[in-house]
Amino acid sequence: MSEPRFEKPDFEADKKRLDEEERRSGTRDWSEIYWKPQPGDNLIRILPARVGSGTKDWHIVGASHFIKHADRIEAFTCMKDTYNKPCPACERFFELVMDKETKKEADRFRVTRYGVFNIIDRSEHEPKVRLYRCPRKSVWHPIVQRVTSRGKMSNLFDEYDEKGKLVREGRDVLITYNPESDPSGMYRVQITDEEPLGTDESITKWLEEITPLIAEEIFNVIDYEIAKIKTFGSREDRDELRAQMAAEFEKESEEEGPKGKATEEKKEEEEEKEEEPSDEVAKAKKVIADAEKAKKKKEEEKPKEEEKKKEEEKPEDDSEETKKATKEKIQKIRDRAAAAKK
Repeated sequence: MSEPRFEKPDFEADKKRLDEEERRSGTRDWSEIYWKPQPGDNLIRILPARVGSGTKDWHIVGASHFIKHADRIEAFTCMKDTYNKPCPACERFFELVMDKETKKEADRFRVTRYGVFNIIDRSEHEPKVRLYRCPRKSVWHPIVQRVTSRGKMSNLFDEYDEKGKLVREGRDVLITYNPESDPSGMYRVQITDEEPLGTDESITKWLEEITPLIAEEIFNVIDYEIAKIKTFGSREDRDELRAQMAAEFEKESEEEGPKGKATEEKKEEEEEKEEEPSDEVAKAKKVIADAEKAKKKKEEEKPKEEEKKKEEEKPEDDSEETKKATKEKIQKIRDRAAAAKK
């Protein structure tokens, strides 16, 4: 009898790998968690933090890098912009943007900034609370700026007296999204007239769905060396990193809750104790160099900031014709939602 010519396939190992890959890439429907505006008019209501959630934040800001490699895009939290910690992609960006010959290459390492709100979509016949990760400059900034001003638009949320009685209704936000436009005109934000938030039953339901806006839970904290591999690593290095992170994720999932957490916290404390400054002189030089770069960058961006300020100070079009058109847009959205309920 001749020797076997082929190895018997290890189907159990294959199944395990498939399960791991499915968990990593995820079959989770992210539209159930994150909301995206549709082209045209979108009517949303921003919700404040739930009482007892441990945070009073009704919005939060962060940033990410999307590094385009030949095989795929590596996305990760910008630690510098989000947590004021070193970020290899930002370091590379500032190196390139300072030189006219490499300025175009810097775009690959540019940071994407955004804000996050808890919202409900008024066009849905049964709205559920989702997170809206919006452009920081064109959506988050105008909303927060108007809400924190003392003008007529400041009451975005329902207001209650000391006895819990509703004394003033909040407002919805009309976001007109035009994906075909240039970045400056892609979004238009308008605050509507006062509107009821919802029935007691729907408000109770939404309170349970609100996500506490805690930075570390919304924006993943990433190690500098891992970010470095995602930014500059070869395909082999990045594949190895993904496999390693998947293995670590599986190991953490198998650990007992509080016990595993306590072990991890103890490990972090020990690592902090072991870490000592290696070269104070080198660190001081780096701080000075970074300060010089930041100063130069600020001078270069000053004209842009002044232009931006002028743009923000432009008065809104409050003509009767504009108000009428806005109300018609809002009413159409409400009518569609009401028709969907029937």
